[in-house]
Amino acid sequence: MTHIHRYAALLPLLLPLSGPAHAAEVPLNPTLSALSAEFVQIGVPVVANFKKISGSINYDPAKPAEATAHFDIDTSSLDVGDELYNLEVRKKDWFNTSQFPKATLDATGLKPSGSNGHFTTTAKLVFKGKTKKIDIPVTVKTDILNLVFDGTVPVSRKEFSLGDPGWNEVLEDTVMVKFHVVILAPR
Repeated sequence: MTHIHRYAALLPLLLPLSGPAHAAEVPLNPTLSALSAEFVQIGVPVVANFKKISGSINYDPAKPAEATAHFDIDTSSLDVGDELYNLEVRKKDWFNTSQFPKATLDATGLKPSGSNGHFTTTAKLVFKGKTKKIDIPVTVKTDILNLVFDGTVPVSRKEFSLGDPGWNEVLEDTVMVKFHVVILAPR
C-alpha cells in the first residue's frame, strides 16, 4: 500500500477532528457552565446556584446575528445553601417544581453592543408557566478550546409570582440571574 493510500484510509477518521465547516448546535459543557440567582434578603446578598442546566448554542463568530441558543433549567436544582430553604423554594408559592419542573430560555440573534465581544440578544423565558421576552447583555470570549458566553439579567420575582406577598418585606423583588456558558469552540 502506498503512503497516499494509507493516509486516504485515515481521512474518514480525521474529518470529525477538523470541526464543523459552519456553525452548528453545540451543547454546553455542564462542568464548566454555571447559572446563579443573586438576591437580597433582609439586606443580605444571597447567591444560589442551579445545579442542573442543559442546552446548546449555535454560534458563528462571522454571523452573530444568526446565533441561537436553547437552555433548560431544572427548577428543583436551585441550591440556596440549606436543604430546608431548598425544599421551601420548590413549593407552590415559589417555583412550584412539581407542576413546572423546568424553565426554558430560547434566544435568537446577537446584536453588537459597545466594544468588541459585547452583544445583546432577545430571549423568550418560560418560567412557572409564564412567558416573558427579555433583552440580555452577553459577552463572548474565545480561548483555545472554548467559546464562553457571560451575562447578567435582572428578573422580577413578582412578574413570575415567586413568593407570597408576605415575603415582599423580607426579599427584594429584583433577582440578578448570572450565567457563564461554555461550549467547545468550532475548529
